[in-house]
Amino acid sequence: MAIFAVALQMGGVRGGFLTNYLADIAGPIWLYGALRLRATLLNRIYKPTPSPVFTALFVFLVGTVWEICQAFDLSGTILAITRGRFDPFDIVAYGVSLAACVAVDGYVRMRSQTATVGHEPVPAVRENRMP
Repeated sequence: MAIFAVALQMGGVRGGFLTNYLADIAGPIWLYGALRLRATLLNRIYKPTPSPVFTALFVFLVGTVWEICQAFDLSGTILAITRGRFDPFDIVAYGVSLAACVAVDGYVRMRSQTATVGHEPVPAVRENRMP
């Protein structure tokens, strides 16, 4: 769905929510998941898996800095890639999507911990072979 929204935006289609905020919701969710699954270069720098809150704050900070850079004319600098239109609701979208990520992550972790507590491992079944 996010790829569809990007295609619409690149085509100049005004799709309302789809082109304005879907990428601002899906992007942080994707980055959060990638960091939590240790699928980025941070794995080589920071060995332990970051906590859900740390990961969400990091992604939120990166998105917010990106959004703030859009408020300034940074052409001629390396930050010119952040060109766009500053929209404070983008920052709200980052926060809402990342809060949902932390909530789902916490729920899944809680369920996986309660599912393993009190259960003993099932012994392996031995094959009976004829001598």
